[in-house]
Amino acid sequence: RKPYPLDQFPMLPCMAGDEVLTKVQPPDSLIGMMMISAMSIACQPLIDVRLPTGAVRGTNQYLLMAFDSGEGKTTVYDIYFEPFKHADIKAKEKFESLLEQHEVNIQTWTVMYKVKESAIKKAGKGESTSELEAQLADHIRLKPKKPILRQILYSDISLTAMMEAIQGNGVSIAHFTDEGEMGFESELMLKPGMTNRLWDSQEYISRDRGNHKHIGSMNPRVANHIMTQHVPLKKFLAKHGLSAKECGQMARFLIGSGNSKKGYRKIQPTEKDW
Repeated sequence: RKPYPLDQFPMLPCMAGDEVLTKVQPPDSLIGMMMISAMSIACQPLIDVRLPTGAVRGTNQYLLMAFDSGEGKTTVYDIYFEPFKHADIKAKEKFESLLEQHEVNIQTWTVMYKVKESAIKKAGKGESTSELEAQLADHIRLKPKKPILRQILYSDISLTAMMEAIQGNGVSIAHFTDEGEMGFESELMLKPGMTNRLWDSQEYISRDRGNHKHIGSMNPRVANHIMTQHVPLKKFLAKHGLSAKECGQMARFLIGSGNSKKGYRKIQPTEKDW
């Protein structure tokens, strides 16, 4: 088998890939696909492409990485995805702070709402309340909006929760799981129609549920990356492979595997200096 072309990446990823290959000694194809995963997630909120038809679409990437247990999937993932995980922690801390402030703001807003509503009720019969009603309407428009948690990585998420995560315009997220069985049993894989629409980066995607609940997203950017062992992949293909192929779901995935490095790794007696 020819080696994975790590030298075809830009200079900095090429150097990083070579260092991981030397010090972790995983399959070179695992390094290459993990670099594609990290770079595509970083770029998808920043870059669009204009198709020959004139339509503007995102650079969404679906990846399916099949490697045996013990090949270093978790180690390589931790190396390349540390910045994303750090950003998500910061986003969670910021969200919790904004949520606390929102509770204060909504209480203050509610008090003022009741004051204005009471003033209208107390107005004498025949007395015009137009000015008071206008003030109340203006106050209603100023109702504090609940903050939304904007994180990058999701490992286990339903389609409804995903639609809630990408509400807005141009929101970018990534579904990444290193547990293939969990990934293949998720709604994202079992309902290929929606995953195809997300990959196509359609201009507007909506999801409607009961009680007049409508969720809409404009220009969403969604990555779907699955690291798996071969057994869960074969199990999924045996059960859903025909429909996944016929609807074009599998064609949207960049699929890769590689030869095992187990038994060929060299022991390094000195501590690794990154």
